[in-house]
Amino acid sequence: MSADLNALNSVIKSSLSQIQDWIEEKRDGRNWPIYHSLDLRISNYKICHVDSNLFPGGFHNLSINGIQESIQNFKKILAQYQKILIVIENFTRNYAYFNNVLQLQSIISSATNAEIKLATIGDVANKFIKAEEGPTTFTHALQRKSGKVFITDGASDWYPDFILLNNDLTEAFPEELENIEQKILPDPQHGWHSRKKSNHFKIYNELIEEASQIIKIDPFLISAEFDTVGGVNFRDKIGLKELKGTADQIISRIKTTYADHNITVSPYLFLKSNKGTLGMGILEIQDTDTILTINKKYRHSMHAIKSGVLNDEILIQEGIRTAKTLDGYPAETVIYSVNGEIVGEMIRYNDQKTIYQSLNSSGMKFSSGAEFNIEVPLGYIKWFINKVANLVCIL
Repeated sequence: MSADLNALNSVIKSSLSQIQDWIEEKRDGRNWPIYHSLDLRISNYKICHVDSNLFPGGFHNLSINGIQESIQNFKKILAQYQKILIVIENFTRNYAYFNNVLQLQSIISSATNAEIKLATIGDVANKFIKAEEGPTTFTHALQRKSGKVFITDGASDWYPDFILLNNDLTEAFPEELENIEQKILPDPQHGWHSRKKSNHFKIYNELIEEASQIIKIDPFLISAEFDTVGGVNFRDKIGLKELKGTADQIISRIKTTYADHNITVSPYLFLKSNKGTLGMGILEIQDTDTILTINKKYRHSMHAIKSGVLNDEILIQEGIRTAKTLDGYPAETVIYSVNGEIVGEMIRYNDQKTIYQSLNSSGMKFSSGAEFNIEVPLGYIKWFINKVANLVCIL
């Protein structure tokens, strides 16, 4: 790891009280996101979060300590509720996601004395399986009456007093959840139907710039270049010239910054959907000329994201080649937080990808690793990035 990153970690540690005061001033009494995850790429020359998720699915990958930390932090938010409904994705065969749901249900059950049930949006009530040989449980179709949502469980209607949303709402804001009387978190307004990655990273970079002025650090070390292009249709090759033009501009900016920091590696980019998750709609670009010659297979994979939503607005993001490995394979850190506090981190690795590519794709595996410890190398940087990323979500 570079001396610059080690020095940055030391500066953040020594400035912790000043940073905390700045964060609280920015937060201005707002509640932290109930939960959040971020993907962290660590290279030899910078450490950046490259994705942020307000509806995380991966609690089953936390360590035992991470589960206990989650319980304690959920307890601070949910202890008052007696009936909690978790609204989940409409998947039918995604066993990894089902593991997440059941672990999340178990965590919240341990954090509260509440009765907890599951629901899906739309006319769907799926029986799903935790794993091929795991336990079976049921979801219920979410219904609405007189400004409240409920489920029908057997012969009776069941009304929750709190709804935990674990569906990222890529398609639309569901009418069932509009202006309901019950408390719901995260706010459905923050679903991918309206949330954009570019807005997140714009505010994040602005906050990092402001904090850097206060504690005298180099924002380059913990932020990434990006821009967006709209009106793209990969299937019909519409907007690809505009995409290449903007990509060229970003590469030029990165080259200048790398030269200023004596970094000799060649810059590269990721093309990502500006409004989506699950690792869909992502393409690594080493040479911007290839944007004009993307083959049919990749144009098809980039054309639409989850639920068939058109991938027409593209985030062009500085690529961060990972220096982290696990069992010889490229790896990256995924940080989970509850109520703004890190509850654990896990390692995502992929034996089918290179150090340049997105690891959130086919072939990925997870290792829960050890508990988060702020005193380990780069621990204070991770803490700071997580706090600012969570702060972005409530501003």
